[in-house]
Amino acid sequence: MDINDIKKSLTGLEKYFVSDVQVRTSDGSIVLYVPKDKVSNTSKSGYVSHRQLQRLVGHLKRRYQSQVHIVYLKSRKVENLERGVFELLNSRFDNVVEQLFLKCDSAFEITAWIFANNLTHASRSDVEKVFKKLISESSFTLGSIQWLDAQTSLPTIFNILVATKSLQPVSLEMAQKYFEEEFPEISDRWLNRQYDKLLKKGLVLREHDFKSYSLTAKGLEVVPNPKNRYSSDISRALALGVRKW
Repeated sequence: MDINDIKKSLTGLEKYFVSDVQVRTSDGSIVLYVPKDKVSNTSKSGYVSHRQLQRLVGHLKRRYQSQVHIVYLKSRKVENLERGVFELLNSRFDNVVEQLFLKCDSAFEITAWIFANNLTHASRSDVEKVFKKLISESSFTLGSIQWLDAQTSLPTIFNILVATKSLQPVSLEMAQKYFEEEFPEISDRWLNRQYDKLLKKGLVLREHDFKSYSLTAKGLEVVPNPKNRYSSDISRALALGVRKW
């Protein structure tokens, strides 16, 4: 399947709003990358509607006899908010926040993951109160917050997703070698359990012939896109504190 041919088949407004097209080697699916802040519920100038994108998906499915997925890229507005909130929280609370990641669930709602060091219940409550106030002053609403301990002896789910994106298709042996320098306690049995969880969530798929894993379209949407990140924060926001890229 030729990517250039797929790009040429984009018609109408869609060709201006699909920023990239890829063919996933693991299953031959077509993946379309679309900036989330350029998508609207209805047709209007300067935006592409969900209906137009779904028509495009149907057209590509019929033409190429392949599954088609849309990955919505984080907008520059969310990136700037993520960076600003991270700096403000650490300025106020003496650098307790190790990493902060915001993900768009819709055009206006975000989910937050906060990696913090040695927070008591009371201090976490203070950080959360300020965080919610900062989000409320933006144009977004907060869906949920996930708190994670930055100091752990094993990789987080996000660590595994980022590594999978970098190495895919990745076997358990490859993933273990990737992590063992930073996390010497890691084992293939533990990794296998984590990938089972990711399979159930629909974030990865397992290739039985090669005993390896790749991200699904849903998994790709969760993992930040390196090309859209500010380079000075890659080790914090992309590698999530595990490995400097």
